[in-house]
Amino acid sequence: MPINKGGRGKKADYETKVIRVPLPIVGEVENIIQSFRKDLPHNDSNELKSLSEAIAIASNILKSKKSAKESIKKLLQVLYEVDNIDL
Repeated sequence: MPINKGGRGKKADYETKVIRVPLPIVGEVENIIQSFRKDLPHNDSNELKSLSEAIAIASNILKSKKSAKESIKKLLQVLYEVDNIDL
């Protein structure tokens, strides 16, 4: 399951802040972050969205006026919560 770290177009489910960490404790901080993410509730990627949600997503994708192939790829990526689809 992909970790929702936020980033371009994908907002994390929690507020974040960038801080500097001394090198000797980087491993400990990374372990704390992993345990925090493991305890977060995750959406099951096998669940499809409702029809009304899918229609809303499709409408937004069509507004971007990309090619049909790119639009279908984007729709499938959003519905199935995957990063890359090869058509």
